[in-house]
Amino acid sequence: MGTHPNGPSRVVREDGEAPQLLSDWIRTHAGAGDDASGDLPFLFKVLSVQKALSIQAHPDLKLARELHEKFPQIYKDPNHKPEMTIALTRFEALYVGSLCLDIALAVAQRLITQQDEASLREFFRCFVYTDADKVAAQIRVLRARLEVATELSALEKLVLRLDDAYPGDIGCFCPFLLNYLTLEPGEAMFLSANEPHAYLSGDCIECMACSDNVVRAGLTPKFIDKETLHSMLTYRTGKPRVYKGEIQGGGISRLYSSPVPEFEVEAIELKPRQRYALPARTGASIVLVISGSGSTVEPSGAADGWQMSKGRVYFLPKGEILEIQGGDEGLAAFRASPNESVAPPRA
Repeated sequence: MGTHPNGPSRVVREDGEAPQLLSDWIRTHAGAGDDASGDLPFLFKVLSVQKALSIQAHPDLKLARELHEKFPQIYKDPNHKPEMTIALTRFEALYVGSLCLDIALAVAQRLITQQDEASLREFFRCFVYTDADKVAAQIRVLRARLEVATELSALEKLVLRLDDAYPGDIGCFCPFLLNYLTLEPGEAMFLSANEPHAYLSGDCIECMACSDNVVRAGLTPKFIDKETLHSMLTYRTGKPRVYKGEIQGGGISRLYSSPVPEFEVEAIELKPRQRYALPARTGASIVLVISGSGSTVEPSGAADGWQMSKGRVYFLPKGEILEIQGGDEGLAAFRASPNESVAPPRA
């Protein structure tokens, strides 16, 4: 949901005419958005992950511009792509380096003694440039050992799952390099630029800066840009922070703020017949209903406006207040909008 050219949203028109590109609608309605082009600064997604998605990182602004200029066929836009993931179900992911000291590779001793970013950078260079046949052979050796073990750790079980889905892929070793974490429904994590991550299973809401730039590291048949990947990563280690959101609106809503200006996400949960006024924002919003039903409330106070139901998506122009009411089963929704608490970077 958004205005990125790789998958732009369209507006359903009341007059029965063909749906109109959201960016065109914004352009023709003065004051509806911030950008004269009609573009929104964020992308809003729902992901349902059954098979692990690729291990990947997203470039920062400076690198994104350089990559787009040099390789426009691979990196389609000049924007960065920080993102936030909010779990709808139990959600498994890999994120940020976990300093694993028992890896039998040539640089392991240096890792043990120094444990610095330079050591991790050198280790990762050796790792990503290892011959694919050698990687596949070592995964077969590891798998043979694990399959006869009497008890397996969570990481070892994950390695077998990944090898089932992506046989012999270098990404099967990444559970030993990244933090394996599980988010419960309502928990979230923020993914900064230049940091590796992968979604393993579960359903989530995802919001990000408006970009489609991806540098892949593994668990994929697609192109892996090893040189860019090795040079761009931060090699930061430590436990990822899990966000629970800030309760607002008397307990009706929960705000997931981000450290970037492009987006923040509000989760809204209404009981049957309960009302809530979505506050005006300085930028345009997209509202997605994920369960239940309800309606918008007219200025007269009558709850007989637009009908709201699961799977429907609504655009809310900047500066507009929208009052909604839950139906017989209540209503749950998410709203994405620009983060007005963070100043945009200077050009």
